[in-house]
Amino acid sequence: MNIRRLVLDVDKAIARPSVLELGQAIERVPGVQGLNIAVTESDLETVGMDVTVEGEAIDYEALVAAIEATGAVVHSVDELAAGERLVEGIRRRCSAPAGGRRPPRPRMAPHRVTATQAARGQGGARPSRSQAARPFTTVGGRVARRRASMVRSTG
Repeated sequence: MNIRRLVLDVDKAIARPSVLELGQAIERVPGVQGLNIAVTESDLETVGMDVTVEGEAIDYEALVAAIEATGAVVHSVDELAAGERLVEGIRRRCSAPAGGRRPPRPRMAPHRVTATQAARGQGGARPSRSQAARPFTTVGGRVARRRASMVRSTG
């Protein structure tokens, strides 16, 4: 098979090999004409990289052997292009999420009730500013006095 492009998921130790050493080892592989190494992740012990290699008739086994000889490890082949010419993949964008449905809107956080309010029976929905300023409300069509605990002081 005439391998022309490979994108590999490669991990290495944080200290050795350096990205330059890894690049030099890949460049010596038969068929490699160009390469790109992009660091994608880094933690305390390892560095994750995407290695893109292009050329004519790339020797895959020699490529993996060269990478492993430096101390790095190939986790997976993420992309392969082979044949007489390169065929570019088409990235598809969706205007709507899968299934055609939009995700639900986030709900508002509930009103928090302190332990003292709960003990006094003052929990529940908080009145709006306009309701809190009015000491009277309508209950069942008649005017009733609001409880003092529901009225906030404006001072």
